[in-house]
Amino acid sequence: MEELLRVLALRFDYVIIDTPPVAPFVDADELAAMADATILVVRSGQTLRRRVAQAVETIAKHRFLGVILNDVRHTPLDRYYNRRDYYYYQKKK
Repeated sequence: MEELLRVLALRFDYVIIDTPPVAPFVDADELAAMADATILVVRSGQTLRRRVAQAVETIAKHRFLGVILNDVRHTPLDRYYNRRDYYYYQKKK
């Protein structure tokens, strides 16, 4: 795998590796050790905070850039506030 990543790095500007979940598999930790950097993707409303903390602890020993929160659902109330802010700023101009 290390050799494959070296070859790919020579041919491409970016190589993105999508792994199985950090827990209970070791794949993500092993690949994070070979990668230039890691990003943890967390599904909103599905992943327990405790699992996120465990995952961060596992891969943080490598070059860890941060977390992406995926699949965020907006409520009608969120849209109301966004529209109000938009209207307010448009009206001031």
